[in-house]
Amino acid sequence: MDLEKDRKCDLVKISVPATYAMLSLIIKIFETLVYKFEFIGEAENEIVSSLVEAYNNCIEHGYDGENTEKSVDIEFLVENRTLKVRIIDYGIGFCKEEYVEYKPNRKEDIFRFRGRGIFLMKNFMDSFEITPSPEGGSIVEMQMNFSAS
Repeated sequence: MDLEKDRKCDLVKISVPATYAMLSLIIKIFETLVYKFEFIGEAENEIVSSLVEAYNNCIEHGYDGENTEKSVDIEFLVENRTLKVRIIDYGIGFCKEEYVEYKPNRKEDIFRFRGRGIFLMKNFMDSFEITPSPEGGSIVEMQMNFSAS
């Protein structure tokens, strides 16, 4: 596991095996950031939910299941009361053409079990984007802005 701290800005990078067992470690690292930056505490649940959804999607869709030989890279950047999260997998990549957007007020989506993760991330975070990774796979970038107290 690679953990790096850049002193010029508050940046934490980790690379973890693509297994669900790593979720508790990722959440612990994030909780440590929440403790350091008190202003994040007000939205901790939304951010953790988005983080879990993005990580799970890397494993389930990027790697088609757990794979300890593959990794997921996660970056947390706190800068000027803004939290930026980047999650990268090196799997098969996200296909926008195949994605059907979940809409909770649409009758056919009421009992739908798939597709809610992206909906949650878009609604919990101030910005959300999925782009192809140059190395293959996908990059999920999320941001939450916090007002000054």
